[in-house]
Amino acid sequence: MSTNMHSAIVIGAGISGLKSSIELNKNGIDTIILEARDRLGGRLHTVTTESGLKLDLGASWMHDCLYNPLLKKSIEKGNVKYYFDNGKFTFHDKDLGIVDDNHKLHPVVQEMSDYLQFVCGQLSHSDDVSVKNAALRYLQDKKATLTETQIKLAPQLLRYYEMWIGSSWNVLSARLISGDAHLGRDAMVTNGYRTIYDNELEELYEVVGTRDVVGSYIKLQKVVFAIEFSEETRKICVKTRDYSGNVESFYSDYLICSVPLSVLKLEDKSEKGHIEWNPPLPKTITSKLKGLSYSHLGKVFFEFDSPFWPTDADRFFCIPQNDEQMTYSVQTNANVTFDNLKIDPVLNRTPTPWTLPVLFLNINRGTGKPVILALTSNPLTEYVETHSFEEFWPIFRAGLASISNLQESQVPIAKDVVKSEWNNDPYARGSYLGCAVGDLIDEALEALTDAQDIFDGRGRVRFVGEALAEQGNGCAHGAWMTAARESEKIVKLANRGKL
Repeated sequence: MSTNMHSAIVIGAGISGLKSSIELNKNGIDTIILEARDRLGGRLHTVTTESGLKLDLGASWMHDCLYNPLLKKSIEKGNVKYYFDNGKFTFHDKDLGIVDDNHKLHPVVQEMSDYLQFVCGQLSHSDDVSVKNAALRYLQDKKATLTETQIKLAPQLLRYYEMWIGSSWNVLSARLISGDAHLGRDAMVTNGYRTIYDNELEELYEVVGTRDVVGSYIKLQKVVFAIEFSEETRKICVKTRDYSGNVESFYSDYLICSVPLSVLKLEDKSEKGHIEWNPPLPKTITSKLKGLSYSHLGKVFFEFDSPFWPTDADRFFCIPQNDEQMTYSVQTNANVTFDNLKIDPVLNRTPTPWTLPVLFLNINRGTGKPVILALTSNPLTEYVETHSFEEFWPIFRAGLASISNLQESQVPIAKDVVKSEWNNDPYARGSYLGCAVGDLIDEALEALTDAQDIFDGRGRVRFVGEALAEQGNGCAHGAWMTAARESEKIVKLANRGKL
């Protein structure tokens, strides 16, 4: 048998691709993984700094700890270190400093969240509005019950939702965001999410009987550019191109595709990562893919000689300055609405500090290391990814000064800075599935998990990944669970000899 002939091909060596290979090989289905990058892990990406710190540019938390199977496995394995960072959380305003509870902002923001869930959550797809427009509607309806400070700051504090997804509140769907909540606590992995990935890799070693899997069971630098099905041979052909331009074809009965939907939906053949399907994917799938967006959560790690920020808190949220147009509309009864944008706004100039939300996470509290992490949403994420430290540092310096009660000139320069670049990664094109106004997430999920009408209608092609998870959507454990689910379907087909 040709070394390029396998029972199943898995595209992508992220955690869903790896889990798929484990389950298929465990059930006697010969499998190979084709990975476009020169490394394992996909959007699980742990880097080690010069000082030896392990920082996660991709997934950092085990979310949904009420039922997260990766948490359970990590506890059993005993080698994953984690910290529940759901402790003290302070909110900071440019003028007020730490926001005092006597302003009673939290109850108002909670009521606004309830408005998103119980009012906006009932909207139809065609009536959907952005979180920003929903905030305006709430303020217009409840202004008689709100103080001037609450009208100005509460909607800006609501922008914490941007940190869930990574998209601007101009884009976020008020209808969809209301149902996007985790079940249980969040455990930040403190010794690198790669540890969790390597635990899965160990399982693959055990299943196939060797640790020599890279180069044999997993092929790196194999960029898939075409997937074809032959009616004559009844085989799937996956064509790849390596970094030197060499083309190689792999053949199989079954295919599991774990590429991000942001890549799967590419239509322009000149786009890096584009995959041409022959026969083409059915319109039942491609039309739904067009109705999906990808988010742009960004990370910037700052390492210092020692922590100068409060070490007794887990999180610090820098509230953006008041939206004057929104406040004017509420105070004057002006008939103002904001355009619902399908894409995030673009920054045409260097953003002024305090104009966009930034969430700082105190990595020091869970690790004892002098590191603080800034989470960003678009358009700030895109700006940071495409600009130098000298250009984006003033934005973060202002927030660090506020949370540390220092003058900006007193904030030390970080000795090391590490940032994510998922927007610029052609094999990711964003952080994870978004939820923009008008997105058709449920419809797309249904079409991709059904996927019976691809090629010969036998169900030989399955899709996996964080975007395909009903529970744990956008999370590593969600991706892992889709792999278990879809692999089982292929195992049943193979056992029944349906092909």
